[in-house]
Amino acid sequence: MCQFWNLQFFKTILPPFCIGDNVTGIQAHMLNFIPAIYPFVLIITSCILMELHARNVKMIGILSKPFTIIFSKARITVVTGDAVFQAFSSLIFLSNTSVLSALFQLSYTENVYNSTTILKIKVFYRDPTVEWPSYKYLPYLLTGVLVLFFISVIPSVLLCIYPTRVYRHLSRFLSARKRLAITAFAEALHSCFKDGLNGTRDYRALAGAQLFIILLSAMATMFLDFLNHHNVTMDVVSTYTVRILLWMMFVCLVSYVKPCKSAIANVSLSFHLILFGILDCVRYLWWYDSYARTYPLELTFIATLLTPHILVALWAGYTLTKHTLTRFGYQFHGPGCKEALSDKANGVRRCLSRRNSGYQELQEQCDTTGR
Repeated sequence: MCQFWNLQFFKTILPPFCIGDNVTGIQAHMLNFIPAIYPFVLIITSCILMELHARNVKMIGILSKPFTIIFSKARITVVTGDAVFQAFSSLIFLSNTSVLSALFQLSYTENVYNSTTILKIKVFYRDPTVEWPSYKYLPYLLTGVLVLFFISVIPSVLLCIYPTRVYRHLSRFLSARKRLAITAFAEALHSCFKDGLNGTRDYRALAGAQLFIILLSAMATMFLDFLNHHNVTMDVVSTYTVRILLWMMFVCLVSYVKPCKSAIANVSLSFHLILFGILDCVRYLWWYDSYARTYPLELTFIATLLTPHILVALWAGYTLTKHTLTRFGYQFHGPGCKEALSDKANGVRRCLSRRNSGYQELQEQCDTTGR
């Protein structure tokens, strides 16, 4: 999906262009940031249209009337601002992959060897005339690190600390407009997670963890691509192992705690993560078949890497299916099921009897005090 969004989709809307002799490789490399700009342009355009609709502009009212009729017939209440923000937040996630790829190449170096295969110098990946380390390489490195920090680290940390007291203490140093903007951003992405208002735990911090896992997986994919190019097999294996462990922990956490408000959202989130891991397996097998033939790995080692994916997918699928069917009134009957249900019923009866006895004692004390 990310590859389609970043490559195939923009091939259909970008006009043909020719890079002249006066265009450097760095300037051509900046074209990779176009997918990141596109969702922000859509969001700004949508905000302008919503503002015009709020001011009762006749043309905008005519265009929005069919949607208003459809929503009223279906009895669907839509908050336009939140709906637009949630719709384009997924596009921002997809565009982050392209931005991460472009920024990673801004901080990547290439080794230059002499005839005796001894490392001579390191040069900038996009411009071989720039050596590393040097003052000419520093602007590219700082640009990559700073932009990566602002589009990846800050949103993830913000989503994690927003429900905590730390954010409330830090928000005192922000202006009212900035607090409103951060609140709109966090509430839109936290809307499907349990907020703890109805007796449950607050799982809104998992939104930041989910964003961090997605971005970290994207970064690991880029490391994998560059390591594939240089045939560094053991580094590829270690990168893939770290990524699979993070993915397994997050899938198990989501499948066990069920952090979303609705069962459908829990199922959707878990299966989205499962599908993400399966596609990661397919990608790794494709890489192994295409690039790693010069460094063949044992089939048992490949099976060892893929087995956790399959086990976690089966376990999460079974758990979610059981939870969904139980929610709709279907009871799983197996060995020990009746005993477990009877023990649960006996526990409920004991709890009710203790509560009734407590009420009786309290009533007797009140009667004694009244006399």
